[in-house]
Amino acid sequence: MLPMVVPSFETSKNNCRYPPDGICVDADIKRTLVAMSERTGMTVSQVTDEVLYAGLIGMQEMDEL
Repeated sequence: MLPMVVPSFETSKNNCRYPPDGICVDADIKRTLVAMSERTGMTVSQVTDEVLYAGLIGMQEMDEL
């Protein structure tokens, strides 16, 4: 299972934001995930899971072509 994107971030020297598990989340991606979460009523973690799942399905379909 992938780690959850959490709202408490520490900023490093290169302005990349790191949650406690060390996964870098770009500010634009985080903003998009939060906006999608607010529109759908899903948590950011659920939105992230759905986006990743859709991407994996899309990649699998491309492999079949």
